[in-house]
Amino acid sequence: MLRELRKKYIKDAKKLDEILDNVRCSKYYIENNFTDIKLFKYLRYLRENGADLNTFFDGDIKVIDRSRKKNV
Repeated sequence: MLRELRKKYIKDAKKLDEILDNVRCSKYYIENNFTDIKLFKYLRYLRENGADLNTFFDGDIKVIDRSRKKNV
């Protein structure tokens, strides 16, 4: 399920591989076992209880973008 989602939105996975330290087995493990990972369980629990994860991630992305612009 996660692999299909990635392939739908990310045509070139080179940047993703860099984020995962170029260890292809990491991507395979995450995509095939994500439901067992504690972070996924935690985020799913928050979402099931009404947390707006989109707003959380949007805010985090804006902070990262601002810090990148300052470093350029």
